[in-house]
Amino acid sequence: MFGMEILVLSHTIENAHVLKANENFSTLNKKVIEQKIENWTSTLQKIVQNKIIEASSNKYKISIFFDFNSEVPKSSNALEQLHNVNFKKVTSIVIDGYASAPGTNQYNLILSDKRIERLVKIIRQLGYDKEIKTVPHGEDCLGWEKEEQCQRIDMQLFF
Repeated sequence: MFGMEILVLSHTIENAHVLKANENFSTLNKKVIEQKIENWTSTLQKIVQNKIIEASSNKYKISIFFDFNSEVPKSSNALEQLHNVNFKKVTSIVIDGYASAPGTNQYNLILSDKRIERLVKIIRQLGYDKEIKTVPHGEDCLGWEKEEQCQRIDMQLFF
């Protein structure tokens, strides 16, 4: 329906511009057409803005942090947010796990995977029973300013 609404309004606006250019129309008629063009353009902009908002709001991201060398999440607002999610409305989940650079690559990959496993267990306890896509990255967190930023899980919930 969204695409059809845009198509119809776009054609309507285009046709109105053609009518407005007609030399046989009076100034009053041209002003009425111009007002209609403004209204239709405004409506078209609102439809597109609402769809953009709707598309961006169907994803929710939560970052949960961990202490150095730990697979137990720190107490945080993010964990509280997780407990407030209605998992019956969630269609899919993607979890990316990270660890900071100290230690071997293999150890950090295992640690990021353990952090993911811990979070998956929490999510299952909260009632989510669908597949969860998980990606352990280990210490692959280049570009982050502080080591503490690497000690985390990024979770995306899709509705």
